[in-house]
Formats: sequence, structure tokens, C-alpha cells
Amino acid sequence: MIKELFEIADSLEISKATLERWIYQGKIPIIRRNNSCEFDLRILQKWAASRKISFNIDPARTTFESDVQDEQNCFLSDCVRIGGVFYNVEAEGVEPVLKKIAGLAPVSDIAARDILAQSIIRRERTRSTGVGTGVAIPHLEKPMPDIFPQSFVTVCFLKNPIDFLATDGKQVTVIFLLVASSPQMHLQLLSRLSFCLKNKDFMNLVTSTPEAEKLISDITSIERQIIHQKKSS
Repeated sequence: MIKELFEIADSLEISKATLERWIYQGKIPIIRRNNSCEFDLRILQKWAASRKISFNIDPARTTFESDVQDEQNCFLSDCVRIGGVFYNVEAEGVEPVLKKIAGLAPVSDIAARDILAQSIIRRERTRSTGVGTGVAIPHLEKPMPDIFPQSFVTVCFLKNPIDFLATDGKQVTVIFLLVASSPQMHLQLLSRLSFCLKNKDFMNLVTSTPEAEKLISDITSIERQIIHQKKSS
């Protein structure tokens, strides 16, 4: 990961001012750390390739595989890294916590953040996104690629359980906010997340409130299993 904006701007063949505007508008994938932002080169390369944007990074700084997958093959682990993992998220009730989580998502534009909050709340009102075992997966009513061009999954561990009226009656302690850039991407991410949640070891990890890197590492391992199974079938 690197922080230098001028290096990223040069690699994308745009001005630093344009890059800063894209960051503010939430048009480019970034990873927020405290008051700064970083770029994961592997994620950025996939993002640029999916949009046919030139991306020429210094090979000396490239530590990931050179083959680029299109957005439809983007990994859930990448989307979690973009969306971020947050702890002790506190709010009273379903709608307040959804609004708060929308504020934590990697969306810099205030108007877009409000649209995100309104959309996931409206979706929640139609049917609970509590999937059982203490997990909820709120998401947009439908993808909005013009507003949210980059898919992400924001994970929030709640300070206090909240009743999402899940069918198993268990209160939610972990929320995976899923924002996809297309219907196909939504289905792929939802499928991979569901696969993870059916894994007993993964659920044991989630209930232990793991560190972000451990969570992402385990998701990556499970996704490799999924890919291996598809290749074997």
C-alpha cells in the first residue's frame, strides 16, 4: 500500500487535483486509516482495468500478481479491505445503526452518504436483512453505479446487540454492509459472503471479534476454496 497522491496520479495519468476530487467524490477505491488514506495497488489495478483507465505503476513497487481480473471477479476480501472493519459501533435501534454505518463507509461525498443511508434503511423496512446467527447484511435497494462505482463491504462489530427481527430470533452483533456496483457483482459478493457465514470456523472467528487483517485473511482462504472447487467441478 502507498499513500503518495502524486505517484497514484502519475500512474493514472491524471492531475493530483483530479485524483483528490475523485477521492472526495468516492469514485476511486481507498483505504482509510485514521485521518489519512492509502491505496492498495492490487485493488487499484483491478478498478482501473474494469474502467479501461490507464494505470502504469512502477514495477519496483508492484508486489502483487500482474494478471488483472475484471470487476465481476473481484474478491470479497478486497471489498472488505476497501469498506473497512470497525469496532464498538454504538447506536440505539436498527435505523440509527444503519445510518451510523453509512457514515463509516468509504463514501466521502456527503450527499452520496445520505443516499446510501436512505437506501439501506428503505430496504430494511421492506424486509429484515438479519440472516441469523447474529449477522445482518444490509444493502442498497438496487445498485447505483453512477453514485457508487466501486463495490465495497463495510464490516461493523456492534458494542451492543440490536434486534433486526431475524428469523432465528438472535440479536445482531455483526453487520456486513454490502454495496455492489452492479446486480451481478451484488450476487457474487452475497454468494461468497453466505459461503463464509456457513463455515463454522469462520463464524467462530467472527464471534471472537478478530482483528481486521485476520478477518480478511480468513475470507481470502475461504475464497480460494471456492475457486478451487469451481476449477475441480
